[in-house]
Amino acid sequence: WIPLYLTYFVVGIWLNDVLSILRKYLNAPRFLLLLAAGVNLITLSIYFYFVLGSAEFLYPTTYYGRWYYSAWLITLFILVGAIRISNEKIRSVLAILADGTFAVYMLHLPLLNLLAKEIPINSTLKAITVIVGLFALCELLSCIFKKTPLLRKII
Repeated sequence: WIPLYLTYFVVGIWLNDVLSILRKYLNAPRFLLLLAAGVNLITLSIYFYFVLGSAEFLYPTTYYGRWYYSAWLITLFILVGAIRISNEKIRSVLAILADGTFAVYMLHLPLLNLLAKEIPINSTLKAITVIVGLFALCELLSCIFKKTPLLRKII
């Protein structure tokens, strides 16, 4: 999973530069959002095709790193990043959650793989519970790490 994380990191840096250049020269943010939405829907459809067309049950981690999953995830981040929130209470809650995203990013996959080996995720309710629980655990660990002097520099 480390090569996957590094690839996402490098692609994210590159994509940020490309999008900045396109915004500057094209001055067409709607076009970029429509393009991202189109790619998102196409890659989501391909992902569903593989998930629903699979003859056997495959764990969600099976799809990590596949091109269609990666493209879907990246375009989803572009679309979510374009949302502007004006409510101050919601903004403050999101700022607190966003402050712990590095820990979530670094810890969720190893914890998900460990948990999936111990508890088979074979229903949507179980998957949602695991995702929400892991997110909360990673956010909590981020808060704890920020109080530890050595780890504060990393997180």
